[in-house]
Amino acid sequence: MMKSSNKSTNSQRKSISKDTVVAFLSLLVFALLLGFSSSISSYDFDKQSELSARCRSMGGEMGNGKCFKDGKEI
Repeated sequence: MMKSSNKSTNSQRKSISKDTVVAFLSLLVFALLLGFSSSISSYDFDKQSELSARCRSMGGEMGNGKCFKDGKEI
């Protein structure tokens, strides 16, 4: 009778450890995707900031992602 209870305990431990591994891998993938998307968005922000600075140095103003000076796109 003790052997069957030990077997069920061992199978429960195996299923718990499998669930733990799956949960850990899921969190790891989520963290990697979050980091990747964050690096892409910061790259876009840097690019936009550089474009805005270049536009201002030519005496223009940014609008709708384009540079305008005296009402004309430059």
